[in-house]
Amino acid sequence: MKHYKLSFQQEEMWLAEQFYSQGSLFVIGGYLQLGEDIDINLYSDAVQMELNARQSYRARISVDEDGLPYQVFEHSKKFKKRMVLDLDSEEAALKWMDKQMNIAMFCDADSLVEFAVLQAGEDKYFFLKVHHILSDYWGINILLADIFSRYEMLLRKEKVEPTCYKYSDYIDAQLEYLDSLSYKKDKLYWESAIDNVNKYKNIFSVDNECSSPSKIISFEVDNLKKKMIDSYAKNNNVSSFVVWSYIVGEILRQETDNDNYTIGAHFLNRTNSKQKHTAGLFVNTLPIKIDKDKGLHGVSESIKNAFRHQRFPMRKIPETDNLYEVVVSYRSYNNQKKIFGEVYPFPLKSKESSYPIEVYVTDQNEFFNIEFVCQRYVNDKYVADIIAKIRQLINKLAV
Repeated sequence: MKHYKLSFQQEEMWLAEQFYSQGSLFVIGGYLQLGEDIDINLYSDAVQMELNARQSYRARISVDEDGLPYQVFEHSKKFKKRMVLDLDSEEAALKWMDKQMNIAMFCDADSLVEFAVLQAGEDKYFFLKVHHILSDYWGINILLADIFSRYEMLLRKEKVEPTCYKYSDYIDAQLEYLDSLSYKKDKLYWESAIDNVNKYKNIFSVDNECSSPSKIISFEVDNLKKKMIDSYAKNNNVSSFVVWSYIVGEILRQETDNDNYTIGAHFLNRTNSKQKHTAGLFVNTLPIKIDKDKGLHGVSESIKNAFRHQRFPMRKIPETDNLYEVVVSYRSYNNQKKIFGEVYPFPLKSKESSYPIEVYVTDQNEFFNIEFVCQRYVNDKYVADIIAKIRQLINKLAV
């Protein structure tokens, strides 16, 4: 089988796993609540077929004699399946899935995909667990939506094969990008941008007595305040992603008592229609500058510029190591339902983080759900204080 290089994003993931010992750190997944009339055996067949139809999920990661990683895409694969049919409640099903998400999975394993069909009384669930090196959440959404379509095709005994693009095409495109004028322009932009931001500042208090794994601290922004925030975004001609990046970043900037501060933000990095329909890891984490004088519109400008140059692999600039300690991830149920239809998964993630803090903002249509996933050394009281100040800024903006 042909050996392929890892993509830029996969290289980052592989390197990070060599540094961190927690095998559940790079696990992502999701679940669907299935209808009562779903044939779970036929549905499992649909899962196997769709996983095999996508090149990225058939990847096997190895290292060569020099210790450098590469991957091969197997022609077909039998993916690990579990049938858990004796649960007594939805709570028990969610607890089972949560436990599975926190079981180690390393990228040199023979299979980096697991799935299960669960039944709790009359309720049925489909659960998927994937190593992050194979996919991002967008890719999982593509897969889960198409599994349901494949299931309906099997019910009708249709044999139409869906079009599935190859992740290796993206890897080839990245190699071409390295020799392009676009790469040179992107590198010049980021070198200039990095010169104008403050580097990593460890502002989080260390709690030496904390022995638990990374913890999740969450809160909700109710419907009334959500409408006010959405209105604030609209009146300022920016997205809710920009507003939340500003809210989180501005509070942290104030904590450092500097004129600017840098956060990280996840960008989709699927720059054409083909990539938006390709399963695999594309997402790129890029620095966003929070400027005291420019405020919200400065954040908007920084995000727009990052979007224009989102293809660039930041580790090509050595000075970007430890550039930020907080990463913001924004997810909108409404936007993704427009793309994936009503088959929309509930995302799952392990309770581990490779950053001191990752902030997940989810637009649940009626409210915002905010999760702070914090490394164990981050002091709980300090995070609680940050959240209190974020709430105060939300109240101020929502007036």
